[in-house]
Amino acid sequence: WGSKSGSNDNKVSKMDEEDGFNNVKEERPNVQVGKAGAQTHVIRVKFPDKDVEVHAKDPELNLTSMADLYALLQADHGLSEQFRLAQENENEETIPIENDNTDIELPLSLTVERKPIRIIVQHHGKSEMLEDISMRKTIGEIRVEFRVKSGGLDVWKLSYEGKQLHDDMTVESLGLEDGATLLGAYAVTVHDLECKTEKAVMVHGFNTLVDLVEKYMEATHREKHAGSTIMLNKGDPGIDPFESPDPATLWDLKIVENAVVFYHSAPFTVTIRDRKSNHEEEQKMNLVVHDHFKVERVKNMFMDTARAEWGMVDISKEDFTLIFANHEMKDENQLSTMGNTGWEVILSSWFNGQRPNLLLNTSARDAATLSASDQVTLSAASVAAV
Repeated sequence: WGSKSGSNDNKVSKMDEEDGFNNVKEERPNVQVGKAGAQTHVIRVKFPDKDVEVHAKDPELNLTSMADLYALLQADHGLSEQFRLAQENENEETIPIENDNTDIELPLSLTVERKPIRIIVQHHGKSEMLEDISMRKTIGEIRVEFRVKSGGLDVWKLSYEGKQLHDDMTVESLGLEDGATLLGAYAVTVHDLECKTEKAVMVHGFNTLVDLVEKYMEATHREKHAGSTIMLNKGDPGIDPFESPDPATLWDLKIVENAVVFYHSAPFTVTIRDRKSNHEEEQKMNLVVHDHFKVERVKNMFMDTARAEWGMVDISKEDFTLIFANHEMKDENQLSTMGNTGWEVILSSWFNGQRPNLLLNTSARDAATLSASDQVTLSAASVAAV
Protein backbone atom coordinates (compact mmCIF):
# COMPACT_ATOMS: atom_id res chain seq x y z
CA TRP A 1 0.00 0.00 0.00
CA GLY A 2 1.13 3.50 -0.68
CA SER A 3 3.70 2.43 -3.30
CA LYS A 4 3.56 4.13 -6.69
CA SER A 5 2.44 2.24 -9.76
CA GLY A 6 5.29 0.18 -11.17
CA SER A 7 7.25 0.23 -7.93
CA ASN A 8 8.92 -3.05 -6.90
CA ASP A 9 9.12 -2.11 -3.21
CA ASN A 10 6.35 -4.54 -2.26
CA LYS A 11 6.89 -7.09 -4.99
CA VAL A 12 6.30 -10.68 -3.86
CA SER A 13 8.64 -13.30 -5.25
CA LYS A 14 7.43 -16.52 -6.87
CA MET A 15 8.92 -18.51 -3.97
CA ASP A 16 6.90 -16.47 -1.48
CA GLU A 17 3.73 -17.02 -3.51
CA GLU A 18 4.34 -20.75 -3.55
CA ASP A 19 4.64 -20.60 0.22
CA GLY A 20 0.88 -19.98 0.19
CA PHE A 21 0.80 -16.78 2.22
CA ASN A 22 1.68 -14.16 -0.41
CA ASN A 23 4.05 -12.48 1.99
CA VAL A 24 7.67 -12.76 3.05
CA LYS A 25 8.26 -14.83 6.15
CA GLU A 26 9.49 -12.67 9.00
CA GLU A 27 12.96 -13.66 10.14
CA ARG A 28 13.55 -14.12 13.85
CA PRO A 29 15.93 -11.60 15.37
CA ASN A 30 19.35 -13.04 16.19
CA VAL A 31 21.07 -11.31 19.09
CA GLN A 32 24.83 -11.69 19.61
CA VAL A 33 26.12 -11.38 23.16
CA GLY A 34 29.85 -11.02 23.90
CA LYS A 35 32.90 -11.04 21.69
CA ALA A 36 32.66 -13.65 18.96
CA GLY A 37 34.91 -16.67 19.32
CA ALA A 38 34.90 -20.31 18.37
CA GLN A 39 31.49 -21.84 17.60
CA THR A 40 32.17 -24.54 20.17
CA HIS A 41 32.05 -21.84 22.84
CA VAL A 42 28.57 -20.58 21.95
CA ILE A 43 25.42 -20.96 24.06
CA ARG A 44 22.39 -20.78 21.78
CA VAL A 45 19.17 -19.78 23.56
CA LYS A 46 15.85 -19.95 21.72
CA PHE A 47 13.32 -17.43 23.07
CA PRO A 48 9.69 -17.45 21.87
CA ASP A 49 10.38 -14.34 19.77
CA LYS A 50 14.15 -14.31 19.12
CA ASP A 51 17.40 -16.26 19.17
CA VAL A 52 20.25 -15.27 21.46
CA GLU A 53 23.83 -16.46 20.93
CA VAL A 54 26.05 -16.02 23.97
CA HIS A 55 29.80 -16.23 23.40
CA ALA A 56 30.55 -17.78 26.75
CA LYS A 57 34.35 -17.46 26.63
CA ASP A 58 34.26 -13.67 26.47
CA PRO A 59 36.01 -12.81 29.78
CA GLU A 60 33.89 -9.70 30.21
CA LEU A 61 30.76 -11.88 30.56
CA ASN A 62 32.31 -13.91 33.38
CA LEU A 63 30.07 -16.95 32.76
CA THR A 64 30.97 -20.06 34.75
CA SER A 65 27.66 -21.45 36.08
CA MET A 66 24.02 -21.74 35.03
CA ALA A 67 23.21 -19.14 37.69
CA ASP A 68 25.48 -16.68 35.81
CA LEU A 69 23.65 -17.41 32.54
CA TYR A 70 20.24 -16.94 34.17
CA ALA A 71 21.37 -13.61 35.64
CA LEU A 72 22.60 -12.39 32.25
CA LEU A 73 19.41 -13.36 30.40
CA GLN A 74 17.15 -11.96 33.11
CA ALA A 75 19.00 -8.64 33.30
CA ASP A 76 19.49 -7.92 29.60
CA HIS A 77 17.21 -10.16 27.51
CA GLY A 78 13.80 -10.33 29.17
CA LEU A 79 13.89 -13.77 30.80
CA SER A 80 11.15 -13.32 33.42
CA GLU A 81 10.39 -15.31 36.55
CA GLN A 82 7.56 -17.11 34.74
CA PHE A 83 10.04 -18.71 32.34
CA ARG A 84 12.98 -21.09 32.65
CA LEU A 85 15.73 -22.61 30.54
CA ALA A 86 15.40 -26.15 29.26
CA GLN A 87 17.30 -28.60 27.07
CA GLU A 88 15.74 -31.01 24.59
CA ASN A 89 16.76 -34.67 24.66
CA GLU A 90 16.77 -37.14 21.77
CA ASN A 91 13.03 -37.78 22.30
CA GLU A 92 12.27 -34.06 21.90
CA GLU A 93 11.37 -33.88 25.57
CA THR A 94 12.51 -30.80 27.49
CA ILE A 95 14.65 -31.22 30.58
CA PRO A 96 14.60 -28.16 32.86
CA ILE A 97 17.90 -26.46 33.63
CA GLU A 98 18.07 -25.29 37.21
CA ASN A 99 19.16 -21.80 38.22
CA ASP A 100 22.08 -22.99 40.34
CA ASN A 101 25.86 -23.24 40.44
CA THR A 102 26.07 -26.13 37.96
CA ASP A 103 29.03 -25.65 35.60
CA ILE A 104 28.27 -24.69 31.98
CA GLU A 105 29.29 -27.38 29.48
CA LEU A 106 29.95 -26.04 25.99
CA PRO A 107 28.63 -25.97 23.34
CA LEU A 108 25.08 -25.70 24.61
CA SER A 109 21.66 -25.28 23.01
CA LEU A 110 18.76 -24.23 25.24
CA THR A 111 15.18 -23.17 24.84
CA VAL A 112 13.09 -20.81 26.94
CA GLU A 113 9.83 -22.30 28.18
CA ARG A 114 7.14 -21.37 30.64
CA LYS A 115 7.54 -22.80 34.10
CA PRO A 116 4.93 -25.36 35.15
CA ILE A 117 1.86 -23.81 36.69
CA ARG A 118 -0.92 -24.76 39.09
CA ILE A 119 -4.42 -25.30 37.74
CA ILE A 120 -7.62 -25.54 39.76
CA VAL A 121 -10.32 -27.91 38.50
CA GLN A 122 -13.83 -27.57 39.94
CA HIS A 123 -16.41 -30.25 39.24
CA HIS A 124 -19.60 -31.43 40.98
CA GLY A 125 -18.88 -29.33 44.05
CA LYS A 126 -15.30 -30.59 44.38
CA SER A 127 -12.19 -28.47 43.84
CA GLU A 128 -8.68 -29.82 43.28
CA MET A 129 -5.40 -27.96 42.82
CA LEU A 130 -3.22 -29.71 40.23
CA GLU A 131 0.48 -28.93 40.65
CA ASP A 132 3.38 -28.86 38.21
CA ILE A 133 1.30 -28.58 35.02
CA SER A 134 3.61 -28.11 32.02
CA MET A 135 2.76 -25.98 29.01
CA ARG A 136 2.55 -29.11 26.85
CA LYS A 137 -0.03 -30.77 29.06
CA THR A 138 -3.30 -31.42 27.23
CA ILE A 139 -6.83 -31.02 28.55
CA GLY A 140 -7.28 -34.77 28.22
CA GLU A 141 -4.29 -35.33 30.52
CA ILE A 142 -5.60 -32.75 32.99
CA ARG A 143 -8.94 -34.62 33.16
CA VAL A 144 -7.03 -37.80 34.01
CA GLU A 145 -5.02 -36.03 36.73
CA PHE A 146 -8.22 -34.66 38.27
CA ARG A 147 -9.80 -38.12 38.33
CA VAL A 148 -6.76 -39.55 40.13
CA LYS A 149 -6.48 -36.73 42.67
CA SER A 150 -10.23 -36.57 43.37
CA GLY A 151 -10.44 -40.27 44.12
CA GLY A 152 -12.08 -41.42 40.91
CA LEU A 153 -14.47 -38.56 40.08
CA ASP A 154 -14.72 -38.34 36.28
CA VAL A 155 -15.00 -34.98 34.59
CA TRP A 156 -16.00 -35.36 30.95
CA LYS A 157 -16.18 -31.72 29.88
CA LEU A 158 -14.18 -28.71 30.99
CA SER A 159 -14.57 -25.02 30.22
CA TYR A 160 -12.48 -21.91 30.69
CA GLU A 161 -14.03 -18.44 30.73
CA GLY A 162 -17.18 -19.77 29.07
CA LYS A 163 -15.42 -21.69 26.30
CA GLN A 164 -15.62 -25.47 26.00
CA LEU A 165 -12.21 -27.13 26.04
CA HIS A 166 -11.26 -30.14 23.92
CA ASP A 167 -8.91 -32.93 24.90
CA ASP A 168 -6.17 -32.07 22.36
CA MET A 169 -5.84 -28.45 23.50
CA THR A 170 -2.69 -27.64 25.47
CA VAL A 171 -2.08 -25.32 28.39
CA GLU A 172 0.20 -23.23 26.17
CA SER A 173 -2.31 -22.93 23.30
CA LEU A 174 -4.97 -21.72 25.75
CA GLY A 175 -2.65 -19.18 27.36
CA LEU A 176 -3.48 -20.42 30.86
CA GLU A 177 -1.79 -18.58 33.71
CA ASP A 178 -0.75 -19.88 37.11
CA GLY A 179 -3.84 -20.48 39.26
CA ALA A 180 -6.28 -20.65 36.33
CA THR A 181 -9.60 -22.33 37.16
CA LEU A 182 -11.18 -24.87 34.80
CA LEU A 183 -14.84 -25.68 35.34
CA GLY A 184 -16.54 -29.02 34.98
CA ALA A 185 -20.23 -29.47 35.74
CA TYR A 186 -21.78 -27.40 38.53
CA ALA A 187 -25.21 -26.95 40.08
CA VAL A 188 -27.59 -24.06 39.41
CA THR A 189 -30.93 -23.90 41.23
CA VAL A 190 -34.04 -22.99 39.26
CA HIS A 191 -36.82 -21.52 41.40
CA ASP A 192 -40.24 -21.79 39.76
CA LEU A 193 -42.21 -18.77 40.94
CA GLU A 194 -45.54 -20.11 39.71
CA CYS A 195 -45.22 -23.67 40.93
CA LYS A 196 -43.23 -22.65 44.05
CA THR A 197 -40.68 -25.40 43.54
CA GLU A 198 -36.88 -25.51 43.36
CA LYS A 199 -34.68 -27.86 41.39
CA ALA A 200 -30.90 -27.99 41.11
CA VAL A 201 -29.64 -28.85 37.63
CA MET A 202 -26.09 -29.58 36.49
CA VAL A 203 -24.72 -27.21 33.84
CA HIS A 204 -21.42 -26.15 32.26
CA GLY A 205 -19.98 -22.68 31.91
CA PHE A 206 -20.30 -22.84 28.11
CA ASN A 207 -24.06 -23.56 28.29
CA THR A 208 -26.60 -20.87 27.36
CA LEU A 209 -29.96 -19.97 28.91
CA VAL A 210 -31.64 -22.23 26.36
CA ASP A 211 -29.47 -25.12 27.57
CA LEU A 212 -30.31 -24.28 31.20
CA VAL A 213 -34.07 -24.30 30.61
CA GLU A 214 -33.89 -27.53 28.60
CA LYS A 215 -31.93 -29.22 31.38
CA TYR A 216 -34.50 -27.97 33.90
CA MET A 217 -37.35 -29.31 31.78
CA GLU A 218 -35.64 -32.68 31.52
CA ALA A 219 -34.88 -32.84 35.25
CA THR A 220 -38.48 -32.05 36.19
CA HIS A 221 -40.13 -34.18 33.45
CA ARG A 222 -41.80 -31.13 32.02
CA GLU A 223 -42.23 -29.46 28.68
CA LYS A 224 -41.77 -25.78 27.92
CA HIS A 225 -45.01 -23.93 27.32
CA ALA A 226 -45.16 -20.81 25.16
CA GLY A 227 -44.89 -17.71 27.32
CA SER A 228 -42.64 -19.24 29.97
CA THR A 229 -39.77 -16.96 30.97
CA ILE A 230 -36.58 -16.99 33.02
CA MET A 231 -35.15 -14.24 35.25
CA LEU A 232 -31.58 -13.91 36.46
CA ASN A 233 -32.76 -11.92 39.47
CA LYS A 234 -36.15 -11.94 41.14
CA GLY A 235 -38.15 -9.00 39.86
CA ASP A 236 -36.24 -8.68 36.58
CA PRO A 237 -38.20 -8.65 33.32
CA GLY A 238 -38.72 -12.21 32.16
CA ILE A 239 -36.73 -13.54 29.18
CA ASP A 240 -37.97 -16.20 26.80
CA PRO A 241 -34.61 -17.67 25.66
CA PHE A 242 -36.27 -19.70 22.91
CA GLU A 243 -37.91 -16.64 21.36
CA SER A 244 -34.69 -14.64 21.06
CA PRO A 245 -31.75 -16.99 21.75
CA ASP A 246 -28.83 -15.18 23.39
CA PRO A 247 -25.38 -16.60 22.52
CA ALA A 248 -24.05 -15.42 25.90
CA THR A 249 -22.83 -18.29 28.05
CA LEU A 250 -23.69 -18.87 31.70
CA TRP A 251 -20.13 -17.78 32.50
CA ASP A 252 -20.73 -14.52 30.59
CA LEU A 253 -23.95 -14.01 32.57
CA LYS A 254 -22.14 -14.72 35.88
CA ILE A 255 -24.39 -17.70 36.60
CA VAL A 256 -21.90 -19.59 38.73
CA GLU A 257 -22.01 -22.60 41.02
CA ASN A 258 -24.97 -22.57 43.46
CA ALA A 259 -26.52 -19.55 41.71
CA VAL A 260 -30.32 -19.25 41.78
CA VAL A 261 -32.35 -18.21 38.74
CA PHE A 262 -36.11 -17.73 38.60
CA TYR A 263 -38.54 -19.37 36.21
CA HIS A 264 -42.13 -18.47 35.40
CA SER A 265 -43.97 -21.44 33.91
CA ALA A 266 -46.80 -20.30 31.68
CA PRO A 267 -50.29 -21.83 31.96
CA PHE A 268 -51.79 -23.84 29.14
CA THR A 269 -55.30 -24.77 28.04
CA VAL A 270 -56.92 -28.15 28.49
CA THR A 271 -60.00 -28.95 26.45
CA ILE A 272 -62.27 -31.50 28.12
CA ARG A 273 -64.65 -33.36 25.88
CA ASP A 274 -67.73 -34.94 27.43
CA ARG A 275 -68.80 -37.94 25.38
CA LYS A 276 -71.53 -39.32 27.61
CA SER A 277 -74.06 -41.34 25.69
CA ASN A 278 -77.04 -39.22 26.76
CA HIS A 279 -75.72 -36.15 24.92
CA GLU A 280 -76.48 -35.98 21.23
CA GLU A 281 -73.59 -33.62 20.65
CA GLU A 282 -70.20 -33.65 22.27
CA GLN A 283 -69.69 -31.03 24.99
CA LYS A 284 -66.37 -29.24 25.49
CA MET A 285 -64.85 -27.46 28.44
CA ASN A 286 -61.69 -25.33 28.50
CA LEU A 287 -59.58 -25.28 31.65
CA VAL A 288 -56.42 -23.24 32.22
CA VAL A 289 -53.87 -25.31 34.14
CA HIS A 290 -50.19 -25.50 35.08
CA ASP A 291 -48.11 -28.62 34.78
CA HIS A 292 -47.54 -28.68 38.55
CA PHE A 293 -51.29 -29.15 39.12
CA LYS A 294 -52.19 -32.48 40.62
CA VAL A 295 -54.73 -34.69 38.94
CA GLU A 296 -57.10 -34.16 41.87
CA ARG A 297 -57.05 -30.40 41.24
CA VAL A 298 -57.92 -30.90 37.57
CA LYS A 299 -60.80 -33.11 38.62
CA ASN A 300 -62.10 -30.45 41.02
CA MET A 301 -61.83 -27.77 38.32
CA PHE A 302 -63.76 -30.00 35.94
CA MET A 303 -66.49 -30.66 38.49
CA ASP A 304 -66.86 -26.99 39.49
CA THR A 305 -67.22 -25.96 35.87
CA ALA A 306 -69.53 -28.88 35.04
CA ARG A 307 -71.87 -27.89 37.89
CA ALA A 308 -71.88 -24.22 36.86
CA GLU A 309 -72.02 -24.55 33.08
CA TRP A 310 -73.48 -27.98 32.41
CA GLY A 311 -75.83 -28.21 35.37
CA MET A 312 -74.29 -31.43 36.72
CA VAL A 313 -75.06 -30.57 40.32
CA ASP A 314 -74.62 -34.13 41.57
CA ILE A 315 -71.24 -34.89 39.99
CA SER A 316 -68.47 -36.12 42.33
CA LYS A 317 -64.92 -37.48 42.00
CA GLU A 318 -66.19 -41.01 42.41
CA ASP A 319 -68.13 -40.68 39.18
CA PHE A 320 -65.16 -40.59 36.84
CA THR A 321 -61.46 -41.26 36.42
CA LEU A 322 -58.80 -39.64 34.28
CA ILE A 323 -57.28 -41.85 31.63
CA PHE A 324 -54.05 -40.89 29.96
CA ALA A 325 -52.65 -43.04 27.16
CA ASN A 326 -55.01 -45.78 28.36
CA HIS A 327 -53.66 -45.56 31.92
CA GLU A 328 -55.55 -44.22 34.90
CA MET A 329 -54.08 -41.06 36.38
CA LYS A 330 -53.80 -41.04 40.18
CA ASP A 331 -55.12 -38.10 42.18
CA GLU A 332 -51.74 -37.44 43.82
CA ASN A 333 -49.83 -37.26 40.51
CA GLN A 334 -48.76 -33.94 39.02
CA LEU A 335 -49.40 -33.33 35.34
CA SER A 336 -45.69 -32.79 34.87
CA THR A 337 -44.92 -36.37 35.88
CA MET A 338 -46.44 -37.51 32.61
CA GLY A 339 -43.96 -35.44 30.59
CA ASN A 340 -41.69 -38.26 29.51
CA THR A 341 -44.47 -40.72 28.70
CA GLY A 342 -47.63 -40.10 26.71
CA TRP A 343 -47.68 -36.32 27.28
CA GLU A 344 -44.67 -35.99 25.08
CA VAL A 345 -46.72 -36.74 21.96
CA ILE A 346 -48.93 -33.74 22.67
CA LEU A 347 -46.49 -31.36 24.33
CA SER A 348 -43.81 -31.70 21.68
CA SER A 349 -45.78 -29.33 19.42
CA TRP A 350 -45.67 -26.67 22.15
CA PHE A 351 -41.93 -27.05 22.20
CA ASN A 352 -41.95 -26.06 18.54
CA GLY A 353 -43.84 -22.90 19.37
CA GLN A 354 -47.40 -24.06 18.69
CA ARG A 355 -50.31 -24.00 21.15
CA PRO A 356 -52.80 -26.76 20.29
CA ASN A 357 -55.32 -27.65 22.97
CA LEU A 358 -54.63 -30.68 25.09
CA LEU A 359 -57.57 -33.03 24.79
CA LEU A 360 -59.24 -34.72 27.74
CA ASN A 361 -61.97 -36.97 26.31
CA THR A 362 -64.83 -38.14 28.52
CA SER A 363 -66.64 -41.40 27.97
CA ALA A 364 -69.05 -43.47 30.00
CA ARG A 365 -67.62 -45.77 32.65
CA ASP A 366 -69.99 -48.48 31.50
CA ALA A 367 -68.82 -48.17 27.90
CA ALA A 368 -67.70 -51.46 26.48
CA THR A 369 -64.22 -50.20 25.63
CA LEU A 370 -62.11 -47.08 26.28
CA SER A 371 -61.09 -44.81 23.44
CA ALA A 372 -58.09 -46.13 21.56
CA SER A 373 -56.85 -42.57 20.97
CA ASP A 374 -53.31 -41.71 22.04
CA GLN A 375 -54.63 -38.44 23.41
CA VAL A 376 -55.46 -37.91 27.06
CA THR A 377 -58.86 -39.41 27.94
CA LEU A 378 -61.14 -38.39 30.78
CA SER A 379 -63.34 -41.40 31.46
CA ALA A 380 -66.60 -40.28 33.10
CA ALA A 381 -68.84 -42.74 34.88
CA SER A 382 -72.49 -42.63 34.02
CA VAL A 383 -73.48 -39.26 35.42
CA ALA A 384 -77.21 -38.59 35.63
CA ALA A 385 -78.38 -36.09 33.08
CA VAL A 386 -80.03 -33.06 34.57
